[in-house]
Amino acid sequence: MATAPPPSDQHHQSALRRRRRLNLRYIDRNRPLQILAILLLYLLAIHYIFKFASFNLPSASDNNGLKDDGELSLGIRGGRRLSSSVLLHVNSFGGVGVMAFSYSKLSVHPYHHKRCAKIISSPLKSSKDDKTPEEREAAPETTITQHKRQRIPILSYKDNYVIVSKPAGMTMHRNSNSWFRSKQPVLETTIKKQLSRKPYLVHRLDHRTSGALLLAFNSEMAGNLHGRLRSDESTKLYVALVRGDLREKFKRAAAGKDDGSIDLSTNGGGNVIGSKGQMPSVVNDDADSRNTVATDLDASEYKSKITVNLPIKIDGIEKEAQTDFHFLSSMAVNDEAEDTEGPYVTKSVSLLLCQPKTGRTHQIRRHAIRALQSPIIGDSEHGDSRVNRFWREKIGFNRLGLHCFYLHLPSSSDNDEDIKCIAPLTDDFKGPLESDELATLWEEAAMRLPPLLLEPYDDRGGTFGRNYRRDKSENTSL
Repeated sequence: MATAPPPSDQHHQSALRRRRRLNLRYIDRNRPLQILAILLLYLLAIHYIFKFASFNLPSASDNNGLKDDGELSLGIRGGRRLSSSVLLHVNSFGGVGVMAFSYSKLSVHPYHHKRCAKIISSPLKSSKDDKTPEEREAAPETTITQHKRQRIPILSYKDNYVIVSKPAGMTMHRNSNSWFRSKQPVLETTIKKQLSRKPYLVHRLDHRTSGALLLAFNSEMAGNLHGRLRSDESTKLYVALVRGDLREKFKRAAAGKDDGSIDLSTNGGGNVIGSKGQMPSVVNDDADSRNTVATDLDASEYKSKITVNLPIKIDGIEKEAQTDFHFLSSMAVNDEAEDTEGPYVTKSVSLLLCQPKTGRTHQIRRHAIRALQSPIIGDSEHGDSRVNRFWREKIGFNRLGLHCFYLHLPSSSDNDEDIKCIAPLTDDFKGPLESDELATLWEEAAMRLPPLLLEPYDDRGGTFGRNYRRDKSENTSL
């Protein structure tokens, strides 16, 4: 079979010409992209030049324009400073002002000098080298304070869980409401950095509520503690500062019928029941038991409780909620202001010990205003802004008057131990109560519940990090 003859030189030359035309077409087609890439690189270079360098331009008060010697100080990021004969020229090219470095004599066009004088209104700041020794000694030294991360007080540290004292105004974790408040610390992240261990939330406290918070270090322990906290034998007590004098209402609760209960609900529906009842015992195994046992007083208001059983609507669904209120103290504030008329501006306050039987959102806050008509002081959502402003300006109480004071988790098996912990009142809560205006209220409450006098503490020795292991002398049941 005959083979094809080799291509002639004419065919070879035509093939080369076609190939060159295709290459030219490819170059012409991509030329705009190449120009755009070069332009972007040029703009990026200009951006970084002006980002990392700052120029000291003349001010409007300088009649001679720039310095006569033509020197210009160039500030470099990082605190370094170059002061040499680096000169700046301003020329006009196509209607655009162009800056260029040169080592010749400084010359500025009058048109551009006027524009610089209009734009720059602040006087030219002299460098440190231009000051005399007397001016340097007279100038105060500025110190830069390094931001210190907020520390969460540790109440009890174990190998599998930790109890901390949550401060008021700290969110539990990142969510859709607090995501854009990136500068505000969250408790979950702060504890993780502080203890070098990942925490698992067992229960939650509101953003403005302070007090004892239980966290686990593994998912299994978190489920165990959560189940024990939801049991009927567990105890969770809150201290609440509410508006109004509730002494007479608790006296009525103690004077019940034959069965020992009385209906205190305003609508007669039987959802607010007053009865005789002792305050739950508040004992901390780690503290002095003599200072942590509640004192029984003879007055009837101290031997009664008010049980509120009102459903709370969550996401459009009403759920059962129950809270027991115990009386600690109350007092009336004598104020000479003229706005004392009306029930919403009364200056009487009471301290209550609240025991929620269920864990609904804002349960204590909602039950206090709906059942007792006494919103918690500082509650901007369910309270009155005029009363909150009065206490904020009078004694500096600028927070929600609710604090998780006591936690008790019973053991679920022979391998578990009872968990009892008292979270002393924080300084922003206890400080205003100890003021002269509320001295009577605080002394009566401290007599009724002596653990209120416990000072805040931080068990710093327990924060050993992820490598912490119990000693042989410690209890290893958990």
